[in-house]
Amino acid sequence: MLCLLLAASDAGAETVGPDLVVNGSFEANVASLTGSPLLSWGGLSYSFLNVGLGPAEAALAGWTETGNGVNVHTHGPGLGPALYPIVDGNYNVDLNEAAAGGIVQTLATVPGTAYRLEFLASGADKTLFDPHAGGASPAQVAAIPALFEARVQFGALDEHLALAAPATGQLVDWMTFTFDMVATAATTELRFTSLNGSVTGLQLDDVRVRALAAVPLPAAGMLLLSALGLGAVPRLAPRRGEPA
Repeated sequence: MLCLLLAASDAGAETVGPDLVVNGSFEANVASLTGSPLLSWGGLSYSFLNVGLGPAEAALAGWTETGNGVNVHTHGPGLGPALYPIVDGNYNVDLNEAAAGGIVQTLATVPGTAYRLEFLASGADKTLFDPHAGGASPAQVAAIPALFEARVQFGALDEHLALAAPATGQLVDWMTFTFDMVATAATTELRFTSLNGSVTGLQLDDVRVRALAAVPLPAAGMLLLSALGLGAVPRLAPRRGEPA
């Protein structure tokens, strides 16, 4: 399902228990990753870290990288929170490392239990790669798409995200996505996959999965959504630290 404008799911359903995702804000083991402040935005450099697939690259804690791997971004000299706001911690993941990549994690779940997946996602300002600062060639910048697309899979959930580049004057403009699903097995795979072949992809941060106190939709409602091919319904919502 293409998610551009989001309808609300059952916002009243409460999550219970611990967050099941390991390193969902991508803050762990960053010191072991390789990278350098090669990229810039508006002439202000920021740092990126290569993850997982190169011979000198460490794995991202808690996750397995897929495709071409991913990058971990953080602030750099001159590019602080005002221009590059990272809501949770100091790092976020770019699902592309020069081409389409992704991450996957297997979570312990209880069959029949409803779970809520929440995460932050954003497109990226096209000028984040300054061809004059050693970040990317003019051809690579020109090939960055207008829409940043990714596939989100969590058990039976299979969603297609498509986000435009920010128009806020910032590098990223985070949106909160929320999906609910019911587990059918003792383990459930959570997977994010870029659908863009460009030098940069969808930006991701603050990934969480928690059990719901109750299934948020009655059986008839779930059957109706299934018949319509909608699956779980995402919504926009403020995350902690954001105004309601």
